[in-house]
Amino acid sequence: MSRPRVLLADDHTLVLEGLAKLVAEDCELVGKAEDGRSLIRVAEKLEPDVIVLDVSMPQLNGLEAGRQLRKLLPSCKLIFLTMHADPTYAKAAFDLGASGFLLKRSAATELAQAIQAVMKGQCYVTPAIAKDFIATLTPG
Repeated sequence: MSRPRVLLADDHTLVLEGLAKLVAEDCELVGKAEDGRSLIRVAEKLEPDVIVLDVSMPQLNGLEAGRQLRKLLPSCKLIFLTMHADPTYAKAAFDLGASGFLLKRSAATELAQAIQAVMKGQCYVTPAIAKDFIATLTPG
């Protein structure tokens, strides 16, 4: 299987560079974006297999960018990354078509696990919020 083509989006340079180093071994890093609007432009041009995007970005937040990306690139896998441990963010991400959801405080190895899972057609939710996330899906 070829290495997945990954696009990264985060408005913090240090985080973006750290993510790039984490995916470098197993993935082909095709680009980076620092805000939601540039993410849309770059993604449409590069057509990556996976986009790892921050929920909170300037100009266009990650959830709205994800909604637009889902329409532009329906086969692209979206993995959301955030500092917000509130499971309602994960529910919002999956409602718009996300394949994965990680916290910025997740273990570094989780990013590779999430990319592998979504490339196999699976979904990935960080164990740190999985139980609370599932509770948002069940009534009552």
